[in-house]
Amino acid sequence: MRILRVVVIAALLSNIPLADSQQGRSDEHRIESALLAADGLVEVRAVADVPPDVREAFTAVVPWDAMAERGVRWNSTDLIVPDQPYSQHIFSALAPSVAVVVFQIGGIAGPHTNIVVGQRAAPGFCIYRIGNVIPKDIEAVRALVRDKHPDRNGVPMACEYHAS
Repeated sequence: MRILRVVVIAALLSNIPLADSQQGRSDEHRIESALLAADGLVEVRAVADVPPDVREAFTAVVPWDAMAERGVRWNSTDLIVPDQPYSQHIFSALAPSVAVVVFQIGGIAGPHTNIVVGQRAAPGFCIYRIGNVIPKDIEAVRALVRDKHPDRNGVPMACEYHAS
């Protein structure tokens, strides 16, 4: 009977979220909701056209100084060519309330796509690592986030929350 009590108590305690994880989930929900509700998102194709506030907010995960424009040669695999950037800007999307940056980083199995989403007037952002899928526009990004698009192993896409 004592073992059963311990198992029941452990099961109950495992369902109690820690304060930090609960806060992280609410921040993820806040950011995802802002993206899905944002009106007037304007796509930007050139890195130079991404505003300074967005560059500064995402600087922890977006390699701005080592990013090629689309169509420019870059190190998309683990074969390193000196003087070529190791990432490529796919596009960004901007609204007064939210910003999105989609870029690829080269790797051993080829390029990997990353989506960074944040509210412009609030701290923190989400980064989604989606393998070799390249969303064609902001509506494709919204669909990926809304549907939690699973990777090739069936694992749903998830926000990695960063507090900035």
